[in-house]
Amino acid sequence: MRDLQVGEVSRLLGVSKESVRRWVREKKLAGYFIGARLRIKPESLKEFAPEAFERLRQGKEGD
Repeated sequence: MRDLQVGEVSRLLGVSKESVRRWVREKKLAGYFIGARLRIKPESLKEFAPEAFERLRQGKEGD
């Protein structure tokens, strides 16, 4: 499974992109930067929000 963009994580969690960025800044959700682009590993999402990870795993993004 590939690493996720901020917009994908925000849709899965039903929150704004800024909320996702804030959680990464606050170290509540693990993320990393490639240049200026923030990425979240699926394993980090699984720890932070198991139900959102399960939707991702089942291919139901944003449902």
